[in-house]
Amino acid sequence: MKTQFLVGLLFLFVFSHSFAQSPSFQTFSNAVICGDHPDPTIFQKNGHFYTSGSSFNTSPQIFHSTDLVRWEAIARPVPENWSLWRAYSGGGAWGGCITYFYNSWWDYFCCGSRMYYTKANNPAGPWSTPVLVTPPALATDLGYDNSIFVDDDAAGTPYMLIKAGKQVNKIVKIGTNGQPTGEVIDLSWMNPSPTFPYSWAEGPVMCKKDGNYFYFIARDVGGGEAAFGAQSLSPNSTDWYALGDCNSSVDATKSYFRTPNHNSHPVKIADGTWWALTQSYHNDNWGGQGRQGLLVQVLWDAVNGTPKLNAPVYFAMPAPKLKSSGIPWMSPKSDYFKTSVLHPEWQFFGTTNSTQYSLTARPGWLRINPADTTKEVVKNDGEHSYTLITKVDFNATAVGQEAGLRIVNGLDGTALVDATVYSSYNAGKKVVGVGFLTTRIEIANTIGNVVWLKMARVEHQITGYVSADNVNWTTIGTVDVSSLDKGSSNYNGWIGNKQGLYARRKSADFDMYIYRDAFTPIRASNPTNLNGVFKIQTSTQYVLNEIHNNDWAMYSAVDFGNDENKKTATKLAIKANASINGGVVEAWLDSIDTGKLISTCNISNSAGVLQLSNASVSAVSGVHDVYFRFKGTAGSTLFQVESFTFIDENPTDVPVVKSNNELSAFVKGNSIIVEDLSFGEIVSLYDVSGRLINTHRAVNEILTISDLSPCAYIVKVNGKSKQSKLVLVSGN
Repeated sequence: MKTQFLVGLLFLFVFSHSFAQSPSFQTFSNAVICGDHPDPTIFQKNGHFYTSGSSFNTSPQIFHSTDLVRWEAIARPVPENWSLWRAYSGGGAWGGCITYFYNSWWDYFCCGSRMYYTKANNPAGPWSTPVLVTPPALATDLGYDNSIFVDDDAAGTPYMLIKAGKQVNKIVKIGTNGQPTGEVIDLSWMNPSPTFPYSWAEGPVMCKKDGNYFYFIARDVGGGEAAFGAQSLSPNSTDWYALGDCNSSVDATKSYFRTPNHNSHPVKIADGTWWALTQSYHNDNWGGQGRQGLLVQVLWDAVNGTPKLNAPVYFAMPAPKLKSSGIPWMSPKSDYFKTSVLHPEWQFFGTTNSTQYSLTARPGWLRINPADTTKEVVKNDGEHSYTLITKVDFNATAVGQEAGLRIVNGLDGTALVDATVYSSYNAGKKVVGVGFLTTRIEIANTIGNVVWLKMARVEHQITGYVSADNVNWTTIGTVDVSSLDKGSSNYNGWIGNKQGLYARRKSADFDMYIYRDAFTPIRASNPTNLNGVFKIQTSTQYVLNEIHNNDWAMYSAVDFGNDENKKTATKLAIKANASINGGVVEAWLDSIDTGKLISTCNISNSAGVLQLSNASVSAVSGVHDVYFRFKGTAGSTLFQVESFTFIDENPTDVPVVKSNNELSAFVKGNSIIVEDLSFGEIVSLYDVSGRLINTHRAVNEILTISDLSPCAYIVKVNGKSKQSKLVLVSGN
């Protein structure tokens, strides 16, 4: 009877969702915070949710959400130039807790075995300089991985839940100045010596339900989460009752995340359901990417009130019944460095002074100045397939000078374990290369100081490319980075892999950072979010399988280009195989049904052989979460998909300004005359910076572009760089 009741509730929950919003938001799959997000805490205020956690070696971050599924980085509460950050593994924040009490926002964290807080009027900042927390007499060691619990009494009294060693668990009352008042509730009886039944009993968090207090502790990094309940905040063991392990067992066939623990405290939302964030390393040799941020529902036993956290799974689960505010999925985003302040999604290793990077030294570019060492600007690396692209201006003149794209683990500074695609100097000449550990594949750089670099990841394989124009790419080589992804000694220094930009021993300027290029094949087997579909491994590769009518797969942060990265998607190519019926693929931007439908592609029967199918694409630019919805005969498997690729049939990038006699273009008054054209050819006009002004389609052999302002222009036909010409309009 109880099972039928729960199934009925689940049906009503999903059914009510179906009328409220796009199918894109009715379900979710983990991880919701892509990449390393260890020791998560959570705070809810006025329909908004905030989370922080440990950073260990990088500058900490605060994330915001309205629906618990889609998160955005909104602040680095402690700046990268804080003098107490250390560059070694573990030299950053141990634990992090954003909270609100006494009409202020607070963020508490541990660094160097001491607790600090910083304060703000807004969770996005600005945040104050960190203040050292003074331990009270009855809790002289505050430990780390602590959290803040704000009671629902009339005063909204805050308490710090501290953990200092295996045996010390205490609750410390906080005053209006953010400091302990001296009032301490000692719960050290929970994990007595010498048996330590809950191992480290770390990461204490607490919530309140129906007037009762629920206290949660994690065993250790291997997993496990225990709970205790009490009717009052009492130090007496007899007033508390043990509730046992509160994490549901994980079905290994349905989850990549098998050891969740160190949960946030459960939070209740408007419909009465409870939710929590948790963490877990990814299995299947992906532990190097760290403990990812996972969302789980918390169920309370109707008889004894015991909380149970659902297992985090990588298949569709009913999402919290909350309205999404348009926040895209939390994975790395492209950045064109058009602002004067670096987006808080970026992080730094160790103390990073203002002299080591700049967005103003060359507006529109990020300058990294490493001096005689290596400096990087990084983001979480949490997905299994993507394509990074950057445009770098770097004049390497000596061996050891490098700049480019990098994936590095937490041991940076003690062991060089990184994958790179770079511009450098070797054997008396400029080179570009791809490297991992002792493997370095290099080719001559015949382009110059300004080059485009691409790092394409497909599972554990990384391929490097170089280009002069972001259109025509030359393959440098491929390296296997399995040993980086599977983790290393001491849990990678507690830090998951990071991706980003770096410079070594000489400053470099970066014009952009693209995370998932729309014009490089997007591997179908690794959706960011999904419904119904599943990844399988064939004899040669991974593909997206189990595709049925109305199933869908989402790929986050797809970059279609903009006025700086001039791309135009005109066609969608899908590599798929259909054994029987085939079907249709719809491509939607940002959400299904409520977003923009940009393409519909038919997949026909291919007798089980992979083949390309093409369809036209509506106008699209910018960065979007792209949903592919699959349509076909109900009840049958439609097809398998290897990849999705958007194609620019008329690339218009102009990398070099130079004249060319093959193109007949000249000035007459304030007009440009282009001759010897064929019907239908595209003539594009740019300014000298390469910015597209307009395009014209030829209807006969001569095209006149009139009423031009005095200026230098670049004329180009059909996007071919060999047919470009610089002309000067001086006026009548």
